[in-house]
Amino acid sequence: QHQEGAASGLRAMLDALARKPDRQLAELSRELDDILGRLGRLIRVQQELIDKSLALESLPADDKARAGAAIDLAQRQTSLAQTTGRLEARIKPTESEAIDAKADLSAAISQMETAATRLDQNNANLAIESESQALDSLKNALVLLQTLRDRTESQIAERSLAAILESLIALRESQSTLKIETGVIEEHRQEQGRISRADGLKLNRMAKQQRGLSEPLKAVKKQMLRSVVYQHVCDLLAKAIGSAADRLRTHDCPEAITHQEGVLKNLDRLIRAIEDRPAKRGKQFVDGGGGGG
Repeated sequence: QHQEGAASGLRAMLDALARKPDRQLAELSRELDDILGRLGRLIRVQQELIDKSLALESLPADDKARAGAAIDLAQRQTSLAQTTGRLEARIKPTESEAIDAKADLSAAISQMETAATRLDQNNANLAIESESQALDSLKNALVLLQTLRDRTESQIAERSLAAILESLIALRESQSTLKIETGVIEEHRQEQGRISRADGLKLNRMAKQQRGLSEPLKAVKKQMLRSVVYQHVCDLLAKAIGSAADRLRTHDCPEAITHQEGVLKNLDRLIRAIEDRPAKRGKQFVDGGGGGG
């Protein structure tokens, strides 16, 4: 029964670190990162068009090159409006920031089109006014989407921490079960003066289960990439788990129990650290890039 509990605890640990909600949030974060990168490029191009329009405005009205340059700028402004439209279509209006960002991008498109019309008319002065409004709208959308991206990353960090905590608690339960069973066999040894054949076979199986605790620990450590301190605690845990497994394999129950107690002690340290952490430090604790991928 104890061994069945250890096996189910191991399954629970692995399940806790492979949840789909984290993947969905990670996909949203990656999509927002891509959109923000593209939006940043649109802002740079819009600023370049403003600079060119300012240079155009400085040319004499009768300059032959001015009309041709204005038409070229109008075409580039129209192309930028179309690119902005494609980007706006990618944003799903599921959050208030996304809804407002879509509105800002729609406004930017209208302002770009107005600027293009005015450039076609060789009216750089009025075009600059519309181009500047478009630039402001793009920047507003950028701020809104950055806020949404940051909140998404915070949610990823919190969910990752919740999965880590659940996994560590399950790991502790499995280790506690193995320690209890080791203690029972040690009592048998003290009563009988030796390890019975049945208990020896059981210890061999328990050694494999003990070593198996390293697998969920590796998954936990991978999610703690931003914390050097807790990475070190995970290394100590891995070493103690391996040492306990070695002692179980050689049927040295007292030494196995000593190492198992070390595992439990360090697990308690990690669990308390996560439970007592300030909420705002979640992103500093875990790697928030992929959740439970």
